[in-house]
Amino acid sequence: MKKFLYIAIYLFLTSCASNNQDTSFEEKKLMLENRLDSWLGAKETEIIQVYGIPDSIYTTDNVKYILYEIEKSQYVLNIGYGVVVTEGCEITFNIQDNIISSYTYKGWNINDCLALIYSSRETDFVDSNVG
Repeated sequence: MKKFLYIAIYLFLTSCASNNQDTSFEEKKLMLENRLDSWLGAKETEIIQVYGIPDSIYTTDNVKYILYEIEKSQYVLNIGYGVVVTEGCEITFNIQDNIISSYTYKGWNINDCLALIYSSRETDFVDSNVG
C-alpha cells in the first residue's frame, strides 16, 4: 500500500512540472506582454479576424471591452479523495473608437495565457498575410 502511495505522489508531483523548463516565468510573461503590446493601435476587426468572436463583450461610456478566455478543469487524485482543479486565462482588450487602446490579463497559469494568445488560428492568419 505504501508503494502505491509513493507512486501516486510521484506521479502527481511530476505531472505538475512544466513541460518547458528552459523558459522562465519572467521570459514567458515578457513574451505574452510583447505580443499583447503589438495589438495596441490595431483595429477591432483585425483582432476578431485573428481570434474570432470574443467570449464576452461589454460596452460602457464609449469604451468596449472584449474578452477572450481559455479555461480547463481536471480531476486530480489526492490522498483519499479527488479534487477538480480549474485553470485558465482571461485577456480583455479595451477598444475606443474601434481601436485597441489597452489590455489586461489574468490567469492561473502563464502557459494558458500564451496558448490563448499564440493560437494556431492566429499563426495561420499571420502566415497567410505575410509578404
